[in-house]
Amino acid sequence: MKLYGSPASPYVVRVAIAAKAKGLDLPYSDAPGGGIKSLEYLAINPLGKMPGLTDDNGRHLAESSVICEYLDETVKGPALLPSDPYDRARVRLLCRLIDLYTMKEIGPFFRNMDPSKRNQAEVDAAKEAYMASLKHIEHYLGGGDYACGNQLSLADCVLYPSFITAGAVLSAFGITNQFEGLPKLTRWWQAMSKHAVTGPLGKQHSEAFLAFMKAPRA
Repeated sequence: MKLYGSPASPYVVRVAIAAKAKGLDLPYSDAPGGGIKSLEYLAINPLGKMPGLTDDNGRHLAESSVICEYLDETVKGPALLPSDPYDRARVRLLCRLIDLYTMKEIGPFFRNMDPSKRNQAEVDAAKEAYMASLKHIEHYLGGGDYACGNQLSLADCVLYPSFITAGAVLSAFGITNQFEGLPKLTRWWQAMSKHAVTGPLGKQHSEAFLAFMKAPRA
Protein backbone atom coordinates (compact mmCIF):
# COMPACT_ATOMS: atom_id res chain seq x y z
CA MET A 1 0.00 0.00 0.00
CA LYS A 2 1.33 3.45 -0.92
CA LEU A 3 0.32 6.93 0.23
CA TYR A 4 1.43 9.57 -2.24
CA GLY A 5 2.05 13.04 -0.90
CA SER A 6 4.04 15.25 1.42
CA PRO A 7 3.83 15.63 5.21
CA ALA A 8 3.50 19.37 4.52
CA SER A 9 -0.09 18.73 3.37
CA PRO A 10 -2.79 18.43 6.07
CA TYR A 11 -4.83 16.30 3.67
CA VAL A 12 -2.03 13.78 3.32
CA VAL A 13 -1.30 13.79 7.04
CA ARG A 14 -4.90 13.05 7.95
CA VAL A 15 -4.57 9.78 6.00
CA ALA A 16 -1.30 8.96 7.76
CA ILE A 17 -2.98 9.61 11.13
CA ALA A 18 -5.96 7.43 10.24
CA ALA A 19 -3.66 4.62 9.16
CA LYS A 20 -1.58 4.92 12.34
CA ALA A 21 -4.73 4.88 14.45
CA LYS A 22 -5.55 1.54 12.82
CA GLY A 23 -2.05 0.27 13.66
CA LEU A 24 -0.65 0.71 10.15
CA ASP A 25 2.50 2.72 9.44
CA LEU A 26 1.89 4.27 6.04
CA PRO A 27 5.00 6.21 4.95
CA TYR A 28 4.82 9.12 2.54
CA SER A 29 5.77 8.29 -1.05
CA ASP A 30 6.82 10.78 -3.69
CA ALA A 31 4.56 11.07 -6.71
CA PRO A 32 6.02 9.07 -9.61
CA GLY A 33 7.26 11.02 -12.58
CA GLY A 34 8.55 13.91 -10.50
CA GLY A 35 5.33 15.50 -9.29
CA ILE A 36 1.56 15.40 -8.92
CA LYS A 37 1.03 16.78 -12.45
CA SER A 38 3.18 14.11 -14.12
CA LEU A 39 1.57 11.65 -16.50
CA GLU A 40 2.62 8.80 -14.22
CA TYR A 41 0.87 10.30 -11.20
CA LEU A 42 -2.19 11.41 -13.17
CA ALA A 43 -2.67 7.75 -14.09
CA ILE A 44 -2.99 7.11 -10.34
CA ASN A 45 -4.92 10.23 -9.40
CA PRO A 46 -6.31 12.14 -12.40
CA LEU A 47 -7.24 15.02 -10.09
CA GLY A 48 -3.53 15.83 -9.87
CA LYS A 49 -3.73 16.48 -6.15
CA MET A 50 -2.41 15.02 -2.91
CA PRO A 51 -3.07 12.51 -1.51
CA GLY A 52 -3.34 9.48 -3.71
CA LEU A 53 -3.48 5.90 -2.49
CA THR A 54 -2.55 2.63 -4.13
CA ASP A 55 -3.86 -0.32 -2.16
CA ASP A 56 -2.37 -3.79 -1.85
CA ASN A 57 -4.31 -4.91 -4.91
CA GLY A 58 -2.88 -2.14 -7.08
CA ARG A 59 -6.11 -0.14 -7.12
CA HIS A 60 -6.08 3.64 -6.75
CA LEU A 61 -8.12 6.12 -4.74
CA ALA A 62 -8.21 9.91 -4.37
CA GLU A 63 -9.67 12.39 -1.87
CA SER A 64 -8.41 12.20 1.70
CA SER A 65 -11.67 11.59 3.56
CA VAL A 66 -12.62 8.81 1.13
CA ILE A 67 -9.19 7.22 1.60
CA CYS A 68 -9.53 7.44 5.38
CA GLU A 69 -12.90 5.68 5.33
CA TYR A 70 -11.50 3.02 3.00
CA LEU A 71 -8.64 2.36 5.43
CA ASP A 72 -11.10 2.21 8.31
CA GLU A 73 -13.15 -0.43 6.51
CA THR A 74 -10.25 -2.55 5.20
CA VAL A 75 -7.49 -2.36 7.82
CA LYS A 76 -7.81 -4.23 11.10
CA GLY A 77 -7.75 -2.05 14.19
CA PRO A 78 -9.95 0.30 16.24
CA ALA A 79 -12.91 1.67 14.31
CA LEU A 80 -12.63 5.33 13.31
CA LEU A 81 -16.37 5.70 12.81
CA PRO A 82 -18.66 5.13 15.82
CA SER A 83 -21.20 2.33 15.79
CA ASP A 84 -24.05 4.64 16.82
CA PRO A 85 -25.65 6.15 13.69
CA TYR A 86 -26.01 9.65 15.19
CA ASP A 87 -22.42 9.76 16.42
CA ARG A 88 -21.24 8.42 13.07
CA ALA A 89 -23.15 11.20 11.33
CA ARG A 90 -21.67 13.77 13.72
CA VAL A 91 -18.14 12.62 12.91
CA ARG A 92 -18.86 13.01 9.21
CA LEU A 93 -20.45 16.40 9.85
CA LEU A 94 -17.32 17.66 11.62
CA CYS A 95 -15.23 16.49 8.68
CA ARG A 96 -17.48 18.33 6.23
CA LEU A 97 -17.44 21.51 8.30
CA ILE A 98 -13.64 21.65 8.32
CA ASP A 99 -13.38 20.94 4.59
CA LEU A 100 -16.26 23.01 3.22
CA TYR A 101 -16.06 26.01 5.53
CA THR A 102 -12.98 26.27 7.74
CA MET A 103 -10.21 25.35 5.31
CA LYS A 104 -11.95 27.25 2.52
CA GLU A 105 -11.28 30.49 4.39
CA ILE A 106 -7.52 29.88 4.57
CA GLY A 107 -7.21 30.66 0.85
CA PRO A 108 -7.61 34.44 1.24
CA PHE A 109 -4.91 34.47 3.91
CA PHE A 110 -2.52 32.64 1.59
CA ARG A 111 -3.22 35.16 -1.16
CA ASN A 112 -2.45 38.03 1.18
CA MET A 113 0.70 36.83 2.91
CA ASP A 114 2.70 39.72 1.45
CA PRO A 115 1.87 42.81 3.59
CA SER A 116 2.81 45.15 0.74
CA LYS A 117 0.15 43.63 -1.51
CA ARG A 118 -2.44 42.80 1.13
CA ASN A 119 -6.14 43.30 0.52
CA GLN A 120 -7.16 44.02 4.11
CA ALA A 121 -10.87 43.90 3.31
CA GLU A 122 -10.47 40.38 1.95
CA VAL A 123 -8.47 39.35 5.01
CA ASP A 124 -11.03 40.81 7.42
CA ALA A 125 -13.87 38.98 5.65
CA ALA A 126 -11.94 35.71 5.71
CA LYS A 127 -11.15 36.12 9.40
CA GLU A 128 -14.82 36.67 10.23
CA ALA A 129 -15.88 33.64 8.18
CA TYR A 130 -13.10 31.48 9.63
CA MET A 131 -14.00 32.30 13.21
CA ALA A 132 -17.68 31.66 12.47
CA SER A 133 -16.77 28.20 11.18
CA LEU A 134 -14.92 27.45 14.42
CA LYS A 135 -18.06 28.25 16.41
CA HIS A 136 -19.96 25.71 14.34
CA ILE A 137 -17.31 23.07 15.03
CA GLU A 138 -17.34 24.00 18.71
CA HIS A 139 -21.10 23.39 18.72
CA TYR A 140 -20.83 19.84 17.40
CA LEU A 141 -17.63 18.86 19.20
CA GLY A 142 -18.01 16.34 22.00
CA GLY A 143 -16.44 18.42 24.75
CA GLY A 144 -13.94 15.81 25.95
CA ASP A 145 -10.48 14.81 24.80
CA TYR A 146 -11.85 13.48 21.50
CA ALA A 147 -14.00 15.10 18.84
CA CYS A 148 -16.71 12.50 19.34
CA GLY A 149 -16.93 9.77 21.95
CA ASN A 150 -14.08 8.44 24.05
CA GLN A 151 -11.61 7.31 21.41
CA LEU A 152 -9.92 8.58 18.27
CA SER A 153 -12.29 8.98 15.34
CA LEU A 154 -12.06 10.11 11.76
CA ALA A 155 -12.99 13.61 12.93
CA ASP A 156 -9.82 13.82 15.04
CA CYS A 157 -7.71 12.58 12.13
CA VAL A 158 -9.18 15.24 9.83
CA LEU A 159 -9.43 18.23 12.15
CA TYR A 160 -6.05 18.08 13.88
CA PRO A 161 -3.65 18.59 10.93
CA SER A 162 -6.07 21.10 9.40
CA PHE A 163 -5.87 23.29 12.49
CA ILE A 164 -2.08 22.97 12.55
CA THR A 165 -1.94 24.33 9.01
CA ALA A 166 -4.47 27.05 9.75
CA GLY A 167 -2.70 28.11 12.93
CA ALA A 168 0.61 28.50 11.12
CA VAL A 169 -0.99 30.68 8.43
CA LEU A 170 -3.06 32.76 10.86
CA SER A 171 -0.04 33.52 13.04
CA ALA A 172 1.32 35.64 10.18
CA PHE A 173 -1.73 37.87 10.66
CA GLY A 174 -1.33 38.21 14.42
CA ILE A 175 -3.82 35.47 15.33
CA THR A 176 -1.86 33.39 17.82
CA ASN A 177 -4.75 31.60 19.55
CA GLN A 178 -7.44 30.61 17.09
CA PHE A 179 -9.41 28.82 19.83
CA GLU A 180 -9.72 31.77 22.20
CA GLY A 181 -13.16 31.70 23.80
CA LEU A 182 -13.83 28.18 22.53
CA PRO A 183 -13.39 25.85 25.54
CA LYS A 184 -14.28 22.56 23.82
CA LEU A 185 -11.85 23.16 20.96
CA THR A 186 -9.18 24.29 23.43
CA ARG A 187 -9.47 21.12 25.51
CA TRP A 188 -9.57 18.91 22.42
CA TRP A 189 -6.52 20.64 20.89
CA GLN A 190 -4.48 20.15 24.04
CA ALA A 191 -5.44 16.46 24.17
CA MET A 192 -4.60 15.86 20.51
CA SER A 193 -1.21 17.55 20.93
CA LYS A 194 -0.33 14.97 23.59
CA HIS A 195 -1.96 11.92 21.99
CA ALA A 196 0.39 9.06 21.08
CA VAL A 197 -0.89 8.96 17.48
CA THR A 198 -1.83 12.52 16.59
CA GLY A 199 0.91 14.27 18.57
CA PRO A 200 4.02 12.96 16.74
CA LEU A 201 2.44 13.06 13.28
CA GLY A 202 1.11 16.52 13.98
CA LYS A 203 4.57 17.70 15.00
CA GLN A 204 6.02 16.27 11.81
CA HIS A 205 3.36 18.06 9.78
CA SER A 206 3.97 21.34 11.58
CA GLU A 207 7.69 21.21 10.84
CA ALA A 208 7.14 20.25 7.20
CA PHE A 209 4.51 22.93 6.64
CA LEU A 210 6.63 25.65 8.22
CA ALA A 211 9.54 24.62 5.99
CA PHE A 212 7.20 24.82 2.99
CA MET A 213 6.10 28.31 4.04
CA LYS A 214 9.69 29.50 4.34
CA ALA A 215 10.83 28.01 1.04
CA PRO A 216 11.46 30.57 -1.72
CA ARG A 217 8.78 30.85 -4.39
CA ALA A 218 9.61 31.04 -8.08
